[in-house]
Amino acid sequence: QSATAEQPAVIEPTVPEPEAPGAVPFQDAAAVPARPIDDAARGRLRIDLEPVLTFENSSAQGPTADRFVPVVLTFSWDRPTAAAAFRRGQNLWLVFDRPPPKTLVKSLAAEAPHLGPVRLIEAGEATVLVIGALPTVAPRLTREENSWQVDLRPRSALPQKALAAPVVEKGDYDRVRFPLSGARRALWVTDPDAGDRLVIVPTRGAGMGLALGYAYPQFRSLPSQQGVVLQPLTSSLEVAVVRTGVLVRDANGLLVSGREQRRRLGTPGDAGAEGRRLFDLEAWRRGGMDDFQQVRGDLVRAMVGADTERLGILRTDLARFYFAHGFDSEALGSLRVIDQEHPRLAQDPAHRLMQAAGQWLIRDYRSAAGGLAHSSLEGEREALLWQAALASAAEDWEAAASAFALTDDLIDSYAPRVRLRLRLAAAEAFLESGDDAAATLQIGALRRDDLGPQEVAQINVIQGAIQLQRGNPEEARDLWSAARDSRHRPSQARARLALIDLGLEDGALSAEAAIEELERLRFAWRGDQFEFVLLRRLAELYVGQSRHREALHALRQAVTSFPDSPGARASAQRMREIFADIYRGPGDPAVPPLRALALYQEFRELTPPGVAGDRLIAALADRLVEVDLLDRAAELLDGQVRYRLEGEEKARIGARLALVHLLDRKAEASLEALDASEIEAPSDALRLQRQHLRARAFSELDRAEEALKMLEGDDSLDAETLRADVHWRLRQWPEAVSSLSKLIPLLPPQRAMTVDESQLVVNLAVALMLSNQAVELEDLNRRYGAAMADGPHSDTFTLLVGDGEKAAITSIADELSKVGRAQDFMANYRERIRDGELSQVN
Repeated sequence: QSATAEQPAVIEPTVPEPEAPGAVPFQDAAAVPARPIDDAARGRLRIDLEPVLTFENSSAQGPTADRFVPVVLTFSWDRPTAAAAFRRGQNLWLVFDRPPPKTLVKSLAAEAPHLGPVRLIEAGEATVLVIGALPTVAPRLTREENSWQVDLRPRSALPQKALAAPVVEKGDYDRVRFPLSGARRALWVTDPDAGDRLVIVPTRGAGMGLALGYAYPQFRSLPSQQGVVLQPLTSSLEVAVVRTGVLVRDANGLLVSGREQRRRLGTPGDAGAEGRRLFDLEAWRRGGMDDFQQVRGDLVRAMVGADTERLGILRTDLARFYFAHGFDSEALGSLRVIDQEHPRLAQDPAHRLMQAAGQWLIRDYRSAAGGLAHSSLEGEREALLWQAALASAAEDWEAAASAFALTDDLIDSYAPRVRLRLRLAAAEAFLESGDDAAATLQIGALRRDDLGPQEVAQINVIQGAIQLQRGNPEEARDLWSAARDSRHRPSQARARLALIDLGLEDGALSAEAAIEELERLRFAWRGDQFEFVLLRRLAELYVGQSRHREALHALRQAVTSFPDSPGARASAQRMREIFADIYRGPGDPAVPPLRALALYQEFRELTPPGVAGDRLIAALADRLVEVDLLDRAAELLDGQVRYRLEGEEKARIGARLALVHLLDRKAEASLEALDASEIEAPSDALRLQRQHLRARAFSELDRAEEALKMLEGDDSLDAETLRADVHWRLRQWPEAVSSLSKLIPLLPPQRAMTVDESQLVVNLAVALMLSNQAVELEDLNRRYGAAMADGPHSDTFTLLVGDGEKAAITSIADELSKVGRAQDFMANYRERIRDGELSQVN
């Protein structure tokens, strides 16, 4: 018998299947001879652990012992590669049809030890990786050109895009076709734990897998997140990969039944029959609600005096009775007693699924995920329905919609309250995945029930979203207004949020007014996923109003209060983005430097790791320097040098710290910063920069001879500026003239002179006067007199080069030498701070 529900494609006579380029003919389990793997053909692996946010004064302090740290594996090859992924027992299998990266297992064990044991199975030129991941961890695969990204985190085990059910093809050779595109070959692999053989067919279509397993007499197919996985039960099974999918046949003839036979037998998965189910809800109900109290009393009284074995069965009957009538909490209470006192009965798959379903109904999604991940529920269609519900709660909309489409016919057998929850979840999943027609069908099915005002309010919320997606905002507004005015508080809150969003979209509501409405709404409904959504929405509006602190606080509350929410990861990432935007480039102009510093100190845990974080801290230090908050800038840079940086970047930021200390007139601290960040063989430009800073510090400490010696052989403009400054401090006027002359062009620019250019000429004139170089002073006047006459220091220059009494002019020059400076080396470097040159991180 076949477990497929689809009508078989009858081919008489059997026509050979057209092969895809590189298609594999029918193969059996015979081993393919292994060939040496060219190292150039091996893939590359990058492992990224998702950073975990920890907050001071918060109840959520990062990962706990039972909280899985998400891992993203990026596999890259030089050519297109197909992939497969599935769980078997406690193991997660990742398969690629290209050779594995070198040191794959060692890298995973070193960087992600919490994944558990990692094994690489010998499979010729393919990568077959078996990871002992936690039961609730499932992969999500995405492909970009020749790279595959595997995101491992707790989630529903459903594939993102469910493949169509297999099709039985009757003819000269009966066979089963698994529709699949993008496959290249089948891999025959031995499971090291079970000892049996598997046939794994990877595909290039990301997220395409089998939501259900299908059983045939000679083989089974396993549920998968990607690709097709077969378990042969005979040694004569043959598998071929062709353009339209995977073909399975048996050399001795495949035993499959036709559609009419399956319909008569009521086989599992047949759309025409209820088929085998874990739940027999009609029988469990034992009548309608009119008989509820009588039946419940009978079940409880039957337990009195019953022996242990009989008592376990009676308790199971009571749990089933409660569950079938939609009393989830009561059912869970009975199931908990059975777990404690009748552990053998608790191993029954129906018991496990009933418990997981009850946990979903009371919104304990984490416990429900653990129950649904049990291997005893693998391939069960009833479990697939609740996997769809769990995926919908996790906002994994596409996977939820695919699974709901496969199990829609099961929903009607549940109690009205449960049926309402499931159909609302299905409608939202279909709507969010873009299928408003399927969502409308779910709403239509609900409206056929006898609904009360509370149920109508919940339906109106979803139907309003459907109308908005169809371009009917007024109809949506009417539906949400009705839900807002209902007495069902959760629907009131959701409708108010929807109306606020609609008002923002059509301009009827300003951002300020929307923030006020949302802040009031926070007190109307708190403590569940809706509050999480509300906080995220508030945060975005705060950002639009440049209220960064409020935005970060809102997101922090969302992440810490709802760490297991499906959107917690995205919210944490959004916090990092908002934080980084404050400091990127010149920084957010709406955030002054002092506020930027306060935000950094309050949310420093959001500083990105690596180069991005170094850039952020350096940019903040720049802004603090600009407003003369030198001590605060030095604190930031000192932390980088001591704790964050290595190599060239440590030396670069160390130079930056030394400069900030010099600007703050702390020459000793500047030398300490240079010593603490010393490295071997820095780049030539960085070495010169650090040498100049050290020379300047020596000069500030009246160690002029050491400063000049350090500058020997350096003919750069920075070095000449430093020499001029040192000679000026020592009143060595001839030497100062020599250095200053090299800093001034022979002729003035063909434009108005700047203040710095004018001051430099005045300084040279002072040095010439005090060194008694009258001829050179006259030459300077001849070259620069006209330009200086229109400049900012015209009167001073006229006095220095005029015909007045020499003693008086010398006295003036001497006074200027006491208050003036040569073109200051520090002023030049301070300009570089504004330009970002000295804070560059490569």
